[in-house]
Amino acid sequence: MRFAAAAAIFLSFACPVLAEDANLSDKPPAASPENQAESAAAPPEAVIGFGVSRPECQEWTDGCVICKRGADVVACSTPGIACQPVAPVCKDPAK
Repeated sequence: MRFAAAAAIFLSFACPVLAEDANLSDKPPAASPENQAESAAAPPEAVIGFGVSRPECQEWTDGCVICKRGADVVACSTPGIACQPVAPVCKDPAK
């Protein structure tokens, strides 16, 4: 029994692909490039919800994403890779 456990641990380090195939790795499966691109392009729901609930605000941010209200559309920037968002704030209230 000890040999099987030792072999499984060895294989997980020596052959990560085999460990992944045998479900010996404790890491979650890697996200596909398509999923990573979709999640990086979408602004967080808290930022979108902030603008929806405050129609008088023309520009708002959470420190990572900046959103601006246009004539009939809201446009938001893409967050940086290591950005840590804070509570959204209105930067440009309607005058």
